[in-house]
Amino acid sequence: MFWQYNHYLLLIIVFFNVSVCIAKTDDTILDKITTIAETANTTPKQVLVDILDIRKKHGQALTLRQKVQLLDYESVAYMQLSEYQKALNTIEKITLITQEESNNYYNYIVFRFKGKLYWHLDMGQLALKFHLKAYEYLKNDGDFFTTQKQHAHFKDKNDYLLAKLTTENNIAYTAIQLGFYKKAIPFLENNLNFTHNTHKPRLLAVIYNNLGEAHFGLQNFEKAFEFHNKAFKIRKKNKLKFHLSFSYHNLALSYWQKKNFIKAKEYILESIKIRKQRSYLKGILESKLVLAKIFFDTKKFTDLESILEEIITTAKKKNAYQSLTQAYLIQQELFKHNEDFENAFIAAQNYHDSLEHIQLKKNNATLSTYLTQSSTITKDLNIKELKRNNELQVIEVKNEQQKNNLILSFSIVIVCGLLLFVGILQTKRKKIQLINKNLSDTLTQLQETQIKLIESEKMSSLTTLVTGIAHQMNTPLGIAKMATSHISEEIEAFNQALQVERITKTKLHNFVSDVEKSNLLTLQSIDRSIALIAQFKNISAQIENGIEEEFELVSRLKNHANAFSKSIMKQLTINVTGTHTKLLGYPIALTKVLEQLIQNSVDHGFKHTKSPLIDIKIQNKGNNIEITYQDNGCGVNIEHVNNIFDPFYTTNMGNRNIGIGLSIVYNLIVQLMKGDIICKVCHIQGTAFIINLPLKVTQT
Repeated sequence: MFWQYNHYLLLIIVFFNVSVCIAKTDDTILDKITTIAETANTTPKQVLVDILDIRKKHGQALTLRQKVQLLDYESVAYMQLSEYQKALNTIEKITLITQEESNNYYNYIVFRFKGKLYWHLDMGQLALKFHLKAYEYLKNDGDFFTTQKQHAHFKDKNDYLLAKLTTENNIAYTAIQLGFYKKAIPFLENNLNFTHNTHKPRLLAVIYNNLGEAHFGLQNFEKAFEFHNKAFKIRKKNKLKFHLSFSYHNLALSYWQKKNFIKAKEYILESIKIRKQRSYLKGILESKLVLAKIFFDTKKFTDLESILEEIITTAKKKNAYQSLTQAYLIQQELFKHNEDFENAFIAAQNYHDSLEHIQLKKNNATLSTYLTQSSTITKDLNIKELKRNNELQVIEVKNEQQKNNLILSFSIVIVCGLLLFVGILQTKRKKIQLINKNLSDTLTQLQETQIKLIESEKMSSLTTLVTGIAHQMNTPLGIAKMATSHISEEIEAFNQALQVERITKTKLHNFVSDVEKSNLLTLQSIDRSIALIAQFKNISAQIENGIEEEFELVSRLKNHANAFSKSIMKQLTINVTGTHTKLLGYPIALTKVLEQLIQNSVDHGFKHTKSPLIDIKIQNKGNNIEITYQDNGCGVNIEHVNNIFDPFYTTNMGNRNIGIGLSIVYNLIVQLMKGDIICKVCHIQGTAFIINLPLKVTQT
């Protein structure tokens, strides 16, 4: 009896100790995650180390919600370190691990983060789109408070309302960045009333800050200064150091507008200091641009040149084209002020090139969105198909079991067995027919989705083409306009001097020299525009004017390649080998393709190659012919391969390259010759293009 009593007592003690250990583990994880949540924006490198440590020590004990939280904070840390692709890849993991959960909270987390990410990338429209999607999952209280399971993701109703308020504030702030100042103010004023009662100083300061930016955009400068000052005091009192950098930045702008340049410089240097400590690249560049404006207005041109050089170098390295565009604009004004019109023209051209990069960035982001949607749809359809297949397999197994049962009972009740067998088969047949119909509907849905995505990609390609043409024409015409405007200004100044009879030999010489330079720039720009129009017309002409005939492939390529190569690079060697094959197609178009590929190798691949070599191999592949073109140049970076056939895509913008050569190649092969072409990066050296053509072209 005594032993039995001790036995029960021992079990109770063990159970109690295990429970205490589990509780302590849960509390430890919770404490660590809370700490990470508070420091993800301020010490991102340390946060990544801490997250790795939690997964290593407590990986098995983490709940689904804790895993989601860690992925969210990890994405924020990568974003603060400007590692945007890692941030996007990390946040997508939440969708993967929660796809079996029908819970709006996880969708809210993903879309909320994407809104922040695209704001960091200066893509305001995409940022607004994702903030609005996040708001869709929050706007209806019933969606989150109908079940205990959903309710558990927020501490209470106030916690939920705070999340909703933060999302509304994100929408308003993004609207401000897009210039919708008036629409943002009612949003923010409504949120301000609620926030006063929540005792959340960080959020209250953010709303004051955003109201200040909205009023500054509307040129209500005194009102803006008042709100920024309130935000500044709250952030300083509560030691919100990172957010304080935004207040320093905005107050510097207010002082700059008031012409109080000493205060403006003092505040903007504080902003830069904090942002450098936190490695906040976007903010550093924005604050340095404000400092550049202060230097310009205070005529500290040496300091201005230095800060512009810093901004341009960093922005180029980090692909921060929004800041780069603003820097070139200020640089252009500086050169004009110094009457260095030649460099002013160069700065103007750089400004337009940066604008083109911003447009391409937006187009790529839009196309990336289409591809992401396509991938998601395909995954969903694959899951549905697997489920349907599984149901069919289960039905087949059940049919086999029922057949065996019928055979065993055949000798006892033959008539009843047959009737039962027929009834079951009929039921299963109807069920299979229903499943097949669902599969057919799913396939139809996929086909319709693919058609829509193809149309979307066509529209995206058209947008890229139109934008490219507009930019290519805009740059020379813009330079021509600036040059002719300068000529007009010089003539007017000369006439005024002539009227008061103050013309000296030096002034006359300077006048003639300036007019000659501007006139030369105008003529060069017009010639550039004429050449561009001729190139654009040549694209369609080459596709439409092809003549179909039979020709021997190897000998034609060999003769034409050798003749063309000697005209552009004497030391170039071209080897053409392979099966002698007759092809019914477009020989003139094919030689145009060959010329363009050779020209591309010379322009981009052979700049530092001592013994340039091109190998062209031809192989029969059934009803097709495969042409492998490979050079031994410097090769193509992997990130350029996907865009290499896009119109106006070039890594050597300027000179005579406008980025349509490989686009012409693609159209000739795909549209005219009904083949296909891909670009491959060679691991050792050079670039390869693989062309597949039908032995006989069939026009549709």
